[in-house]
Amino acid sequence: MCKCNKLFTDFTWKDLETLDPKELPDVPGVYTIRIKQKGKPISEIKQHVENFLKKTNWKPFKQYVQNRISRLENIGGCPIIYIGAAPNTLRGRYEDLCGRRHTALYPILALLTANWKLQLGYKQTTKTEAKQTEQKLKQKYQQTHKTLPALVKR
Repeated sequence: MCKCNKLFTDFTWKDLETLDPKELPDVPGVYTIRIKQKGKPISEIKQHVENFLKKTNWKPFKQYVQNRISRLENIGGCPIIYIGAAPNTLRGRYEDLCGRRHTALYPILALLTANWKLQLGYKQTTKTEAKQTEQKLKQKYQQTHKTLPALVKR
């Protein structure tokens, strides 16, 4: 248990891989991703991704993915690795994470393919409260840990 767990006590938690988007409310909110169980070491994950990326000469893609994957090095003792807002809908933002467009897509995919178990936690808010609540959570997280969550930190 981490000392920041108290920030997320009113969140609903679901296993990321088995979550059906229809289970999520179609309303605004905030969400977080946390580690339930670690798998292969980060160094192995990064090497696997590097090997994959060597198969293409598409430089902008490689740079983007490498930048996102490098954030895995920020994973430390806290299981919370991402905090975000869903000002439109929680369901829509989860669908973004599933491949549409999300900054954490590649690191999350890399972790899942390396046998990590992750959970999505969420809390409903109003559209106006979503971004404010996200900022407050990040602020409190940063006060506790002196840094942002692993996949948020740039």
